[in-house]
Order: sequence, then C-alpha cells, then structure tokens
Amino acid sequence: MLLVLVAAVAGCSDPKTANESNFKVAIQQHLDVVYPRCYLTVKFPFSSRSDWLNTSRQLDALVSVGVVSATDAGNKEKTYELTELGRKFYKQDAVKGLSGDSHGGFCFGKATVTAVKQFSEPGDILGHKLSRVNYEYSVSDLPDWAQSEQVQAQFKELKADAGSRDKPLKAMDTVLLTNKGWVHEKQFRQ
Repeated sequence: MLLVLVAAVAGCSDPKTANESNFKVAIQQHLDVVYPRCYLTVKFPFSSRSDWLNTSRQLDALVSVGVVSATDAGNKEKTYELTELGRKFYKQDAVKGLSGDSHGGFCFGKATVTAVKQFSEPGDILGHKLSRVNYEYSVSDLPDWAQSEQVQAQFKELKADAGSRDKPLKAMDTVLLTNKGWVHEKQFRQ
C-alpha cells in the first residue's frame, strides 16, 4: 500500500507527465518571456513627418493621458517627447532591428495562466512528442492610464489585456516534451 502511494506521488511530480499542472508551468514560462509586453515601439523624439505607420494617432492617445507630450512644429507636423510619467513605462532597448539598432517601447504587464481548459493526447510528430493546449490567462500590473478608453481604442492588444481581469483571454499553443519536461514550442527553439 505504501509503495502504491509513493509511486502515485512520484508520478504527480514528474515533469514529463502529460497533465494540466505540467502544461500550466510550460505555458507560464512562455508568458513570463512575452510579458511585460511592448504595446508601441518608437524612438523619441518622434516626428509625425516620418509617420508612415500612422503612429501619431497612438501617440496622440498617449498625450491625452500624460505619457507623451506633443509640440506643434508647423506644416501639420508634431514632435513627440516622453514625459516623466512616460519614462516610467518606456524601455530603451525594447526591440532590436535587423540592422542592429534598437528602439524603445512602452512595455508593461504580467500574464498569469488561470486555467488549462483541455489538451490533446500527446503524439509524435517529426521525432518530437507534442500536445496542443487550450488555456486561459489574465494580465495584471497595467498602469492606471492604460484603462483610458481613448488609449485602448488605439491599442487593441492593450484593450484585450486590460479586459482580461473580468474575462480571461483564451489561447491555444503547442508544448513539446524534452529531457527536462514540457516546454512551450517557442522556448524549445531558443
């Protein structure tokens, strides 16, 4: 009887077992890399003259909540600068470009897996054992100004993340079995 109990407890803590607990750990490790998420990457000072991606609308929304300031430079051109509040959420080297240069971005938030809803029976594909996992997660540690309707109208991902407290976000990802346990497919490639 004691051996059966020890075997059952050992099986529960085996990181190679296909179960909700191990999949939750693998997905959470991935979310810990993805968040804090950068909702806008831009180099300051930013001029609306070179705005071919229409970033000015997003920056104008950030002006409305005091994260960025704008100065009229004439000829329908604006120059945007970070405010003191904006500097708290701006990460200087958020994204590295193909040419090696980096751009800063407004990065914040922490995602937490709230539930593993279901997963596929692990199968072998191209020499790897994998499973598809349906899960839900919520995002916390968002700044107060991120709740602004004007800001959320310009940042759809931020709107979804902010609403995840009341309605968790749903996602489906693939996890792979390694010699150390289950990992998210994107962490396997690193």
